Amino acid sequence: MKKKNNKKQTLEAQQKELVEFVISNLQSGTPWVKSFGFSSSVGLPKSISTGKRYSGGNCFLLAMIANSRGYESNEWGTFRAWNKAGAKIIKGQKSSFIIFYKPIVKTEMVNGVEETKRFFILKGYSVFNRSQTDLQPNVDVAEYFDIPKNGGLHSYLEKESITLQSIDKNRAFYSPVLDVINMPTDFISEAESQTTFAHEIIHSTGHSKRLNREGIADFNFFGSHRYSYEELIAEIGSMFLANDLGFESDFSKQNSAAYLSSWARKLESNPKWLWKAAGEASRACNFVIDRLDIEGGAQ
Repeated sequence: MKKKNNKKQTLEAQQKELVEFVISNLQSGTPWVKSFGFSSSVGLPKSISTGKRYSGGNCFLLAMIANSRGYESNEWGTFRAWNKAGAKIIKGQKSSFIIFYKPIVKTEMVNGVEETKRFFILKGYSVFNRSQTDLQPNVDVAEYFDIPKNGGLHSYLEKESITLQSIDKNRAFYSPVLDVINMPTDFISEAESQTTFAHEIIHSTGHSKRLNREGIADFNFFGSHRYSYEELIAEIGSMFLANDLGFESDFSKQNSAAYLSSWARKLESNPKWLWKAAGEASRACNFVIDRLDIEGGAQ
């Protein structure tokens, strides 16, 4: 038991260090795009094993590491995964440490009644960027893994029976009570329209019949701490969707930069907020992605 506790404490300490690293980059004054490396040519960090973007704080961390070390790829994998793809790690390369919460479901009998308990185990992994391997640029690692491709975004609304309207032509918002997304009609650009739409879609995932997120399911009033935190989740989530579905633009990156940078001071005094918000945003993004039209086989 002592060994398990020591391992957990070590992982939690490493998690705190990773969050502080993210915050220090937010406060460095370096433009968001350069700080995080979220460029359309490279993309957000993804696992070669699943083809999916890394979730939560790991996404921020690996993007910043890639940028600081000059990596020209967004593909990451463990030593074993790269071996499976026929690649070797270049001698002397340093791995990067990431953290995952592995869901565990356990069923046991309590007083003659079967009870199911769900909990998470904190696990750490060491990963390498594609640039740290001897793999040639033209080699597609996807052929070594069963990876599906995502379809269009609007099918999410149909599958979740969410109404899209434009009654208020001056505001974009999501109404938890009506389960309705309102979109203005006079955006200055298509990029602004898409990223705003993605932001409201992330809000909709918090409905009590979906992910049951506090800021939406127990909405009290605009401007509250609870709602402000929900806004942070929606902005990070919309950034994830923009990259995953290929409509990321200079506008979306600059817009997210301005918003998230304003959180730097709050995050400094509450370092767990970023990790938690990024985790919530990842779950929201995946919830949407899972309900889109999928091409290819299941993972």
